[in-house]
Amino acid sequence: MKNNKACNINKITALGSVVKVPVNRTRAYNSDTITEIIIRALLIITILLVGYPLYNIVVYSISDPVEVNMGRVIFWPRGINFGGYVRVLKDPAIIRSFFNTIKIMVLGTAINIFLTVPTGYALSRKDLKGNKYILWIYLFTMFFSGGLIPTFLVVQSLGLMDTYLAVVLPGAMSVWNMIVCRTFFKSNLSDEVLESAYIDGAGEIRTFLQIALPLSKTIVALMVFYYSIGHWNGYFNAMIYLSTRSKYPLQLVMRRIHLQSEISEAMTESGDDITNMYQIAGMIRYALVVIAIIFNEIKDMTVGEFREFLLSHDTTGGDIRRISRGLTGEMAAAVAKLMSNMDLVYAAKKINVQGQCNTVIGLPGTLSCRLQPNHPTDSVEGVLSSIREGLSYGAGDAMIGINPVEDSVPNVSRLLNAVYNFIGEWKIPTQHCVLAHIITQMKALEGGARTSLLFQSIAGSEKGNRAFGINVGILKEAMDMALKLGTGTGPNVMYFETGQGSELSSGSHNNADQVVLEARCYGLARQFKPFLVNTVVGFIGPEYLYDSKQVIRASLEDHFMGKLMGVPMGVDACYTNHMKADQNDIENMAVLLAVAGINYFMGLPMGDDIMLNYQSTSFHDIAALRSVTGLRPAPEFEKWLEKMGIMENGRLTKRAGDASLFTG
Repeated sequence: MKNNKACNINKITALGSVVKVPVNRTRAYNSDTITEIIIRALLIITILLVGYPLYNIVVYSISDPVEVNMGRVIFWPRGINFGGYVRVLKDPAIIRSFFNTIKIMVLGTAINIFLTVPTGYALSRKDLKGNKYILWIYLFTMFFSGGLIPTFLVVQSLGLMDTYLAVVLPGAMSVWNMIVCRTFFKSNLSDEVLESAYIDGAGEIRTFLQIALPLSKTIVALMVFYYSIGHWNGYFNAMIYLSTRSKYPLQLVMRRIHLQSEISEAMTESGDDITNMYQIAGMIRYALVVIAIIFNEIKDMTVGEFREFLLSHDTTGGDIRRISRGLTGEMAAAVAKLMSNMDLVYAAKKINVQGQCNTVIGLPGTLSCRLQPNHPTDSVEGVLSSIREGLSYGAGDAMIGINPVEDSVPNVSRLLNAVYNFIGEWKIPTQHCVLAHIITQMKALEGGARTSLLFQSIAGSEKGNRAFGINVGILKEAMDMALKLGTGTGPNVMYFETGQGSELSSGSHNNADQVVLEARCYGLARQFKPFLVNTVVGFIGPEYLYDSKQVIRASLEDHFMGKLMGVPMGVDACYTNHMKADQNDIENMAVLLAVAGINYFMGLPMGDDIMLNYQSTSFHDIAALRSVTGLRPAPEFEKWLEKMGIMENGRLTKRAGDASLFTG
């Protein structure tokens, strides 16, 4: 008999009498209580971790969007607003897509269960002939598949395109789920149960339906759960195989809405309407397939055959731009090594890659210039003096970019704002930046500094980029920040510099040669849709480029590979004083590159950078190159030059070179 106040138990003695023996349960009770408290606390924490994101979504959905965007909604809704739900319920596309998802989920799950559960049961039977071999065939498909393109072609050949069967059949049975079912049947269905069914005269099908299946409700329910969730969340197959918008599932419609929200601002500025948004979404749907198809077209080419394709008279720039989406840096480097200098010029000339920020550079028939007004003390007045002189010679349409002596946020902000104010005062159609480390620029931008572009030197290896103090995440964050806070209208707001030999200089080449590493830089750069990429091979790599012959060759390779990889290319036609080169050599380089269709060169006072201590192209060189090649500045910039009286009909006037134009 238990006493609630005293912890006693009854004990039978050897004589049969019963006595009460007090027992102290305090310690055991406390131990159990502490364990229970810990378990309950862990469960509560888990529920909060899982539940809060869901709760947060609900709170966001009924709060004022302004409050949400300003980050004021955390635990409780602010400014109750059911407008989102009203729009959803009024949008026939969303309602229709919801029912489409249910159709796909029901149809797909039914097919999945019909194939998975019976197969798992059959392979669990020891008396099935060839059991092990059949299982190995299934296991093989877990590790080796035909891939996206063969699957796409099979679905197309079966006439299933734009049907729900195309969405659910390619993944009709998960081998992993089948193995789970097989294991369940082996563990929970005894041979005795099945043999008793056979004795009663049941066949295989009846045994499965009336004996095995009723005893396997747990595994069937689990499979239904797994498959239905997969179909509910799936969008990729629908994106690939469905073309009729009225058949889209909910996830694909939500993805399209999210995509439209990201591009709507750019669309509005460019004057495009909602129809064009849908067209862009349609193009993106097949992007992965297109890239894979392109690679499939060229994968059997030898490098020599690829060279012949690029140099063929019948191959256009559009053909090359299309192929470039399927190229890796190694492929670009390999074909560049087989080309002569003339080949590099001829092939690059075909390819046109433009960049658009506040203005557009790289248009056919144009040659732009980056005005580089460096000063050995970062004097604002010294920088502005060089800018005035450069503008008076028609330089600066690509951008105005300063290499700072001091890489600090205050100094970078001071230079950025000074140039920004000067550009605004004279209404110059161009863009500007200060070439400090990208983290410094981001901090300056966060602090209110005005910049059009964000700059960073990049390398062709992860180790090399670590040496630069960057990674892909930093570059992505920088691009997002430039689009939100910068003065560049975009969509291209990044500026990268490269150059053969930089990885060798930092010991980060991983035994790869400098041409391959340079091509890899362009593969990295194109992920960020840069406004321009500039190879400064004559400045970065003099330790590995002995003379002018090598630096000219390297510049032609870089220019060709960059354009082949799809990035807008410029070259700093330059040399350092310890290289066996002179002014004639860089002029030869500049003429070859101008003929090859380069987007821009550098423009320095007298071609001499007094801060970095190297020689490059001067303001006069840019004017001369435009004159001998018939090329002109970017259209918006040329109109401004004409307005200022500096240029007329594509030629400099007598006022050219008069920097006092910008002092009045």
